[in-house]
Amino acid sequence: MECDFYTRFAPNIDIPLVKMYNVTEMNKDSPGALLMESMVGSADSNPLPVGATKEMAYNIATHLATLYKYFLCLPQEQWVGKYTHNSIASFCRKDQFFKYFEKVKEMKPEAFSKAFETFESYLCSTKFYSYVMTTVYKDIGLPVVLTHGDMWTNNLLWKKNPDGSLSNELAVFLDWQISHEGCLTNDIARYMCICMDGDVRREHEFEVLRFMYDRILRLMKEEGKSVDFTFEQMKQGYQANFIGQAVQMMLLASFLFIGKSWTDEEKPIKLAQREKVLLRTQFAMEDAIRYFEDIPKDRVE
Repeated sequence: MECDFYTRFAPNIDIPLVKMYNVTEMNKDSPGALLMESMVGSADSNPLPVGATKEMAYNIATHLATLYKYFLCLPQEQWVGKYTHNSIASFCRKDQFFKYFEKVKEMKPEAFSKAFETFESYLCSTKFYSYVMTTVYKDIGLPVVLTHGDMWTNNLLWKKNPDGSLSNELAVFLDWQISHEGCLTNDIARYMCICMDGDVRREHEFEVLRFMYDRILRLMKEEGKSVDFTFEQMKQGYQANFIGQAVQMMLLASFLFIGKSWTDEEKPIKLAQREKVLLRTQFAMEDAIRYFEDIPKDRVE
């Protein structure tokens, strides 16, 4: 998929992307390769424990609107049906990852016992993730777009200020290998759920979402086209997508902070970072439990 994105679509989309010098697709004789420019020194990632700013979220939303406008205008026969698989939906295999969901409950039972109880039967369910993160758009009446699929800290590089600090301006989107057809709110839901602290997200998430909706409308109008979905439909999609992202964040918070290899010097720092991420996860799960009340259970069971 990533090779397809860089060769078929990237040259036509005005969003921050790394320059590619060579794209070699994987086949039976070759593992495949991407030769790209180095961003060392000019850009960096925003570490997960450091919450994203509202300005970062608006910047992401700006570029996502441009991305989705392209696919809303691209004739569907050129791409729809070719990129239907969402690999993140089938990522949480029970034999490998259920223990990490249990671990996060053990870390803070007062914060995650209700969340674990609510979602226990769905934690490793491909059907659950496929619906709330991908195909829910069909029931809501949203159009299909090509989504990035893994919009979080590790796949985003930010431009640096003259003093070396990170700016609020995105340098590049990275890692398009799990891009798939899906819901146009899933990427922004993943970003704001995983990367923004709960207080900042709750204050600004629907303002950011409204900004993205309005920008899509404006970009489509510039192309002489209109959209047939409302902001309320987009909000409904966001809340459904958010459920899956929040549940997977429980796994992420546990998996990334196991602590087996921490040195004595690292331990107090890592524990403090873990507390920040766990609090972010707690607020996300509180909202996910509420949103889940509106999901038809026959779609996920």
